[in-house]
Amino acid sequence: ELRSFDPRLVNSLIRDPLRHLRALEASAHDVAMEERPGYDKHDVKVKVALGGPVASRPMSPRELASGSLRRLVCVEGVAVKVSSIKPKLVKSVHYCPQTNTHESRTYVDATDPQLGLPALDSTG
Repeated sequence: ELRSFDPRLVNSLIRDPLRHLRALEASAHDVAMEERPGYDKHDVKVKVALGGPVASRPMSPRELASGSLRRLVCVEGVAVKVSSIKPKLVKSVHYCPQTNTHESRTYVDATDPQLGLPALDSTG
């Protein structure tokens, strides 16, 4: 549906999905705050998922190459071998009984989708 609404927006979304999805999630957060004030009492974030065809045709896993990095692609194929998922520490909270305070640390690595993106401003 988005392709028929605005083809330029679809092309921008395919070329730079992280920037556009962040703006979409921020807008969805604003709408959620209007509809249900106080819904994010526990720092809840709205996540957006896309469905349907992304590009002109889906890619097979063998077609993925470095040109696909940081682009939105649709991959169709059969997984014949998978490895276990290794959990990643994203945020840790430490308590100091002597000072009775909490300290939190956020960890970022190369798999973080926010890596290298500027902070959101009023224009998204």
